[in-house]
Amino acid sequence: MRHTGYSVDFEVPVLTAVEGGARPVLARARTKERLFLEEREFEVQEAPDEGLVAALAELILHEVTSKRLAERLVVLHDDDFAWFARYGLPIQARNVLNDDTKQSKNLWYEETLPPETILYALVGARSEAARKELCGLFPATAPYLQVGGNETVGQGWCAVRILGGEG
Repeated sequence: MRHTGYSVDFEVPVLTAVEGGARPVLARARTKERLFLEEREFEVQEAPDEGLVAALAELILHEVTSKRLAERLVVLHDDDFAWFARYGLPIQARNVLNDDTKQSKNLWYEETLPPETILYALVGARSEAARKELCGLFPATAPYLQVGGNETVGQGWCAVRILGGEG
C-alpha cells in the first residue's frame, strides 16, 4: 500500500507460535484466549492494530461491511492462511440433468471464496490517458467487476475501490 502513495499508519506484529499450543492469531475475540476457525484452534495474541483496521475499512466500498470489519477481522500467519486456501474453501457439486431421463449430462465442481472475502490488487497506468480509461471502467454508480464465478448464481462479484485514481 505504501508503494501507491496511500498513507498507512500501522504495523502488523509477528505472530509467534506457543510451544505445544494453539496457533497464534490477531483478533478481537469474544473469548479472550481461544478462537476456532473450521476445526482449527487458535490462540488470540492481541487485537489487530487500530490503524490496520482503519486502513482496511477505508478500502471497503460498502459502509455496513466496513463497520463490521473491526469485530470480524482475523489476521493469520501465512502458513495458516495457506491451509485454509487449500482445505477450507467451499466446494459445490453442480450437475446438468437431461430433462427427459434425469440422467447426468455434465457433473462438475466449483470452488468459491467465502462471500465476505476481501481481495486487493495493485494496478498501475503508464500514462494519464490510460489512468483515465481505467478509472472510467469503474464509475461511482457501477463500481463492480466479476472475476470468475458464475453470473447465473451471483458468484464472483467484487466491489472496486480505486485509490488515488479519480478520473
